[in-house]
Amino acid sequence: RHFAALPMDESPGTYCALDDWISTLTVAQMMDGQMWRSWAQGHVETEPKGWVGAFNASISLGSLFERLLLWEDTDPTPIGIGCATPVRLLSCVELTHYTLTTGVHRWQRLVMLSYRPSPPPSPGSPVQVHSLCPASLPFSTVAVAHGSPLAMAALPLAQTKTWSFHLPLHRFVSTCIREVCRRGGGNLGDSGGIEDLLKKFHIEDIQSKDGMSKLRLNALLFRGLMEFPTIVLSRAAQIRAGLWKRNGPGMQDQVLNYSEPPFCRSLQDADLVMIQFSLLCHTVEV
Repeated sequence: RHFAALPMDESPGTYCALDDWISTLTVAQMMDGQMWRSWAQGHVETEPKGWVGAFNASISLGSLFERLLLWEDTDPTPIGIGCATPVRLLSCVELTHYTLTTGVHRWQRLVMLSYRPSPPPSPGSPVQVHSLCPASLPFSTVAVAHGSPLAMAALPLAQTKTWSFHLPLHRFVSTCIREVCRRGGGNLGDSGGIEDLLKKFHIEDIQSKDGMSKLRLNALLFRGLMEFPTIVLSRAAQIRAGLWKRNGPGMQDQVLNYSEPPFCRSLQDADLVMIQFSLLCHTVEV
């Protein structure tokens, strides 16, 4: 219970266990990166085994997330009295909001700077299609049929861009969101539910300068919450379809760990919850 707290003294340098926890999860983000092997590279000769340790870490962290949240908002901390650093306990809604805006948002903004769209190749250019980074998804007949004639903006990502099955910081937030939904609430004074979490992102005056700035920050946050889990889900779909054969059969083993019970609860299911939440924030005027 004590980790979900902020120090009463907000001056720089004050110890905060929650910030240390977020920093630890940030270190584990994108561990054991994977890179698609093109047809020019041929089949891998020796498969790396580092993915086993990475999945063990992600699965262990996933089980730890739920145990860390085995408290109610009204529960006290047993070490609060006489603590060297007085703290203010957070509710589950406040914990989720703080981790989103302080941890996830900072990480996403930093990583997104490394994604740059490729300029259109000139005629006769030897650039391979799989090495290009498009700034939008391709035109879709399904999208056009549903009244969306324009291509949808997307994170510029080449097929050969390094990615990872492991996003522990995002999945901790996903576990928090799942716990917030379980607790219900929504009325003022309640312990808090998903309605209270959405209210944290509500902007009173969108037309003001400050309101427009917050709106842009929210849009960037929610876009990242959708993009990064979607990258993992889409790559897993590619592996199932046989597009990663040259990387070796170990990729199929990783997908099984990612998407099949019982480990999917900590991995794929958490990514789906994150995408659902981001879509909710995009479609509902928070």
